[in-house]
Amino acid sequence: MKKPFLSVVFVIAALLPAGAFAQVELNPTGFSGTYPRVQAAPDGSFHMIYFSDSGGDIRHARFAGGAWGSETAVPQSGNASTVKYNLASFAVDPGSKPHVVWGPGANWQDISNHTRGVGYWNGATGAQREIFDDYTEYVALGINTAGRKLFASAVILLPGDSAPSGIAWAEMSGDSLGGFTRFDGADHEGKYVSFCVGSDGTLHLVWRWRYVRYAKFDGNAWNAVERLATSDGSAEYPSCSVDASGNPHVGWLMWQDTGGGTWKPTEIRYAVHKNGSWRPSTDGYLLQSLSAGGTSPTAASDALGNVAAVWSEGSRLMLAVSTDGGDSFGSPSAVRTDLKPGYDTQFSQPSVPVFVYDGKFQAIYTRSDGELVRAVFTDIVVVEKDAGTDDTGIGDAGVSDSGAAEDGSNPDATAGDTGELPDSALPDSGEPDATQADAAAAKDTGTKPGAPDGGTLSKDTGTRTDSGDFEYGLGCGCATVGL
Repeated sequence: MKKPFLSVVFVIAALLPAGAFAQVELNPTGFSGTYPRVQAAPDGSFHMIYFSDSGGDIRHARFAGGAWGSETAVPQSGNASTVKYNLASFAVDPGSKPHVVWGPGANWQDISNHTRGVGYWNGATGAQREIFDDYTEYVALGINTAGRKLFASAVILLPGDSAPSGIAWAEMSGDSLGGFTRFDGADHEGKYVSFCVGSDGTLHLVWRWRYVRYAKFDGNAWNAVERLATSDGSAEYPSCSVDASGNPHVGWLMWQDTGGGTWKPTEIRYAVHKNGSWRPSTDGYLLQSLSAGGTSPTAASDALGNVAAVWSEGSRLMLAVSTDGGDSFGSPSAVRTDLKPGYDTQFSQPSVPVFVYDGKFQAIYTRSDGELVRAVFTDIVVVEKDAGTDDTGIGDAGVSDSGAAEDGSNPDATAGDTGELPDSALPDSGEPDATQADAAAAKDTGTKPGAPDGGTLSKDTGTRTDSGDFEYGLGCGCATVGL
């Protein structure tokens, strides 16, 4: 008898119909603050940083085993900016340790006394240090799956510069920052720089200067800078994530001149790069036209390409779901209406981070009472990619498969399992097994979860060899990791 493989459970994605309201389970974190950022870790935990309103510094907390650990004050982060220019950025390394960078409030206008310096924390108590001692705006940190750390700043003052200009990047070795390089053809200025990383180790970078700019680092070099959001207007606060197939997803908030020089946020837009091009176009997909202020969307993906995009509109937490890898979305719905005042403009809050954890799409935001809360979308079931070690179809209930199709209400024939299709959720009749056992078709090809390949391969054979764990594409300026 073929025994069920219980360490991985497959479920069909129960995704929302257009316009439906998601069921949300609200989990207070016990922490109060703003500007939450989330990163998943290879050890199965996830990390959060945020700005403590009471402490006036950056705090770090880790969620593991179903509970939060104690918050930790990032050493010497009391000078951290709480304005858009230099909000904290962080990444988690392959050893599941957090790394944080931040800058002071930018003040280029006072050239004789402009603010300067970039703080860095390597996750060890008391180990904060300054890694760059001159002027920056909009800093970001990215760490790939091999542990390489890249730092970027959208505006930077380098030796010999008469004024800060041009987005630049540098690699960190240990706790030391190397020399900076400006991107070829980069704008004279930039804003809102953010990294995300794929499970293959590719680092992706987005920023904006009127348009959205995108570049990726394959471990040896950066590709040519690409441009999105080319329509009239101004794109703000781009975010990126990477799905299990290595496709980058980018979201942004579009502003328009509504007349007389008055600019307002008007649209939530989103694009995904597949098969060599941005889809549906470089101007992206219109997720929603705004009636109030809002934040840029973030996205998370499951192993089959189901995508959840989340953003704020005034005090509302908005959700839209795609079942085709981000090519199209159902109608958005307001899943919470209790966001703290301040999410209504792009100047006061970064995007609401969305991510996959424990088989659910989740988000963290600041509630109107100031507490950080974790919203779990309980009726959107993600599909997990199996570990590549056994067939994850439902086990036989007492008879062997005919191999012609999925199990139904009738007893199976006496022949062995051909391995063409996994067992369905419908049980066998319960009659005793025939003398022939199921065939040894135990491994997955990676083309779809649960499809046997005859037992010739031990791991998934999708776009890359996986580690034998689930793969998720996480949003929020995040990583793709194994949980």
